[in-house]
Amino acid sequence: VETENEFEKRMLGEVIPPNEIGVRFEDIGALDSVKETLRELVMLPLQRPELFRKGNLTKPCKGILMFGPPGTGKTML
Repeated sequence: VETENEFEKRMLGEVIPPNEIGVRFEDIGALDSVKETLRELVMLPLQRPELFRKGNLTKPCKGILMFGPPGTGKTML
């Protein structure tokens, strides 16, 4: 990936290519409602951006904050 933006250049070193990620949602036990929420809030706007072009209520979210005690699956998700 090539970019002229200095901020993006710094971030590219931290991005893991999708084909190198060894964990899929199916590998994570339970947390079904959390996985569905992530699909709706993060993945759907990336896969179907045309659904989020009009209206204020249908704009994709700008970020996700995951919180909870250690060992609850935040990192795996």
